[in-house]
Amino acid sequence: MSQTQIKLKSNPNQTQTQIKIKTKIKNNNLFNNIIYNSLIEMPISKRGKFKMILVGDTAVGKTTLINSLNGVNPQNTCQTSTIGASFSSLRMDDYTIDTWDTAGQERYFSLVDMYFRNVDIAFFVYDINELDTMESIFKKWIPRYFECREKYNDSDRPSILFLIGNKADNPELQKKANQSEYLQSKQEYILENNIHHFIVSAWNQRNLNILVKELKEDLTVLGQKIEKETDEQAVQIHLQKMAKERQQMKPSCGGCV
Repeated sequence: MSQTQIKLKSNPNQTQTQIKIKTKIKNNNLFNNIIYNSLIEMPISKRGKFKMILVGDTAVGKTTLINSLNGVNPQNTCQTSTIGASFSSLRMDDYTIDTWDTAGQERYFSLVDMYFRNVDIAFFVYDINELDTMESIFKKWIPRYFECREKYNDSDRPSILFLIGNKADNPELQKKANQSEYLQSKQEYILENNIHHFIVSAWNQRNLNILVKELKEDLTVLGQKIEKETDEQAVQIHLQKMAKERQQMKPSCGGCV
């Protein structure tokens, strides 16, 4: 049986996913030029874009933290309590991180569910000077996160989790935070759930460079995982769709016997 000849349509703006789909289709020899070219022009999801959420009790410094990561000096700004959630876009190298800074007041707790959906990165922030804010992370915020993953069928979705102790404005405070008995009792849980733990000061940016370095490294790995899964899904979906269209294009035999 002769193979179908497919003329590859050049497009310098094609993404890696489009190129992989192109190769897959060519190897399957299923499609003619018209169907093939229409497929290649179909838009593919953007690469290097992630969704991040910051959660934790009120006044632990979530907004100050995201402002510091965005290059805004918190010492020159006046912070107010977040109402509901606030959105910002964070740039890190080639990555764009859509960030949702959620309110920590109890009356807004039920609203957090919608922001947990399709999350790639979660920052669980507590105040190292307030033990109850750390306890709240393990008793309320992290359990709610895992509940929402089940609720939205996100359990298999790769994600990055950070436990961030904030307001370690000097070395002594950081040392005291690391020696917390409650924190030590949660080390096994932290390891089991692959949670990164950092103690920082969003106010004077202490240890933020270490946090950013880890986040960038994790984003590279996460991006590769998501791209691989997206490519495989895209190939299968488009192959199925094009095969169906090709089947529909076959001429009917009418009353042939």
